[in-house]
Amino acid sequence: MPETEASCFGLEFFDAEGEPCPHEHCVAFDRCKKICSSATGVLHERKVRIEAERVEGKKVKKRAKEKKNAAFDAQVKKLRLGKQRKSGYDRPQKLEYTEEGCLRDEMMRVVIEFFEGTEYEVHTTKYIQSVSKDFVGPVKTRYLLKIATTRKKSILIYVKEVVCQNLLDVGIQCRRVYQYEESCFPNYLKWVAQIRSLDELDKFLGVLDL
Repeated sequence: MPETEASCFGLEFFDAEGEPCPHEHCVAFDRCKKICSSATGVLHERKVRIEAERVEGKKVKKRAKEKKNAAFDAQVKKLRLGKQRKSGYDRPQKLEYTEEGCLRDEMMRVVIEFFEGTEYEVHTTKYIQSVSKDFVGPVKTRYLLKIATTRKKSILIYVKEVVCQNLLDVGIQCRRVYQYEESCFPNYLKWVAQIRSLDELDKFLGVLDL
């Protein structure tokens, strides 16, 4: 029975002189060249893949090493330089007054409508509302009054002493500003009245001499 000539498989299909393979009894005699070519291609592809995997492995190790070195350098730089301040200045956003549908908002609408058409303006922020003729900055502006709107059911109005005397005449009590309030309001607004209703607000606005 014909056998495969394992010792020469694919190598002696043509000898150095170009003669046909002498192993005529080999069962792969007719297909030897094709089998040999296919096997050679598979071996080549495997070799190429192994080489590509080897190169990619080196690249992965290199990237990992570079990342590790960069992290180490950054840590060393941080320790050497300490915490760095950011350059420039980000101006804080202005906090605007927002309505919440409470009594305070109703009273503020009355105040704003009261001063419309007069030489006074109402400058609003989130918690402090200011009334003045000419707003030229927080330091130079002379305020008629200031209103604190931190509460929902009442407002605090900071006024001059002469206004305080007029308020007492209509039954609205005043107190002197607390020590912690002195740094927040001009020194001529020494008195504060707590207004708890729209009726009290009408009385308050009625004593203002515009």
